[in-house]
Amino acid sequence: MARLYHNCFHLGRKGYNAPMKRCLRKLSSASIKMLNSEFIGYAFPIKDVESFKKQYEEIVSSHPKADHIPYAYSLGNKTKSSDDGEPSGTAGRPLLSLLQNREFDGMSLVVVRYFGGTKLGTGRLRRCFVDAATLALDQGEIGFWKEEISYSLESDYSAYQKLLSFSKKKGFHLKPIDFSAKVIMEITGDDTIPLSLEKEGFDVTSLKRVGSQMVFAKEEES
Repeated sequence: MARLYHNCFHLGRKGYNAPMKRCLRKLSSASIKMLNSEFIGYAFPIKDVESFKKQYEEIVSSHPKADHIPYAYSLGNKTKSSDDGEPSGTAGRPLLSLLQNREFDGMSLVVVRYFGGTKLGTGRLRRCFVDAATLALDQGEIGFWKEEISYSLESDYSAYQKLLSFSKKKGFHLKPIDFSAKVIMEITGDDTIPLSLEKEGFDVTSLKRVGSQMVFAKEEES
């Protein structure tokens, strides 16, 4: 199966300080078996409903003989779940609850079921769907997407040494670009850089935003 990986960005998030939700870096899958029935769980990030539909269609097309393929997704204030023919309340809603209880957002869970000939009962069936999805989540790379912003700044040499020390303390990355009459440097971090420098008494007259990128931070690093 050709996998479509999508970054998961919390809707409305701006920089490091805005609320962020947990997500996976890319698609992860895992499977379990119960009385000859197989449950294949997929957990993957989505950026919009269309990206979910594309990935879901790929999963469906790769399992043409599957009996049921329920799903759930959480995308900001948009949520949806489907039992896909399984007994009501045994698949879609439990998958959505799993995402919400573990505070995942911009994420979808899909579980492919191959019936093994023995009915499992609604309680055991529900647990199998949740267990397969949980395993897929836990085997993925969990973390957050953050906006990393770069600024250019000019300073005299005495201020440059202080900036080096201050940036290290605050967790910003400072890279000198040119040493001439003044030091030209690039400072990379979050959107608090301008205010942090100003509060510390640095001259920010020349400070300019020069770029940004989304970076993934593992949960233990965030």
